[in-house]
Parts: sequence; C-alpha cells; structure tokens
Amino acid sequence: MRIKSKESHDPSFHRQNLKTWLAKKIEHNPAAGENLNRFVGELLKLFSDNPPYSWRLRTTKYRNPVFRVHKRTTGRDNDFLIVGSKNLIILHKFFDEQFRHLFPKRNDYYGTGDGKPIDYSQFGEKDQTEYLEAIKAMATNHPEWYIRILTSKQFFQ
Repeated sequence: MRIKSKESHDPSFHRQNLKTWLAKKIEHNPAAGENLNRFVGELLKLFSDNPPYSWRLRTTKYRNPVFRVHKRTTGRDNDFLIVGSKNLIILHKFFDEQFRHLFPKRNDYYGTGDGKPIDYSQFGEKDQTEYLEAIKAMATNHPEWYIRILTSKQFFQ
C-alpha cells in the first residue's frame, strides 16, 4: 500500500521540519551532515526559500526535501529534485541526457527518476558545485517550466 505524503501548506512547518531533518543528519554523521547542510543551503539559494511552492519537506515512509519547478501552462508546481539521505534523484521529465554521468541509476524512486547514490561525507565542495550547475541547467533548459522565485529570504541565517 502506498503511503501518501503528510504535509502542511504552512511554510514554517516545512522550514522547521527541514531544520530538524538536517540536525539529525549532522548528529548522526557530522561530516556528512555538514556537507548535506551546505548543499541544501545552496539549493535553497537556487530555488528560493518559499515552501511549499519552491520546495517542501515530503514525509511519507521517509522524509526528504523535494525541490520544485512551476509549469506555465497548468500553473502547477511539480517535484523536480529529491534529496534523499543517501541519494539525489532528478525526475525523468526534467532530465537532460548530457548529465547522464552524474545520475547513472536509471528508474530510481519508483521508476520516476534517475538517481545517484551519494556518500555525503565524501560530497565535497567540488562535487557539490558540479551537481548544482547540472541541476540549474536542467531546471532552466525547459521553457515551459521555471523556478518559482517569490521571495529572497535566506533560510540559513
């Protein structure tokens, strides 16, 4: 049986749960947690801190931050990138083949995306920059989709 996401439309719900999720990662593995914290912070700069529109903390069996893009024709926000505890997943409809080497695991996350298992303790600044550039390119290469930036608040202050 599929477990549906339990989430609120209240931005403070998502921000607090993301802070808690990151704190648990740092507590469990400080090196991995710090790298993950830095990477998520950079993603928030790219996608903006406007939950649940630009990102949300999806809670099903697992908790994962999910970054989103907006579709012009339907006016809906769509999941784009899932940051898992041990992997990154780009959903198929946004995937550009030129980044195949970064996301080699095909049909990850119930067959809806391409993924990369990542040991965040080894996920340094150079690797993060490469993934951030690829994610930005994939998010902006589709004219019918755009990153919905409505606010410029900084999440990590």
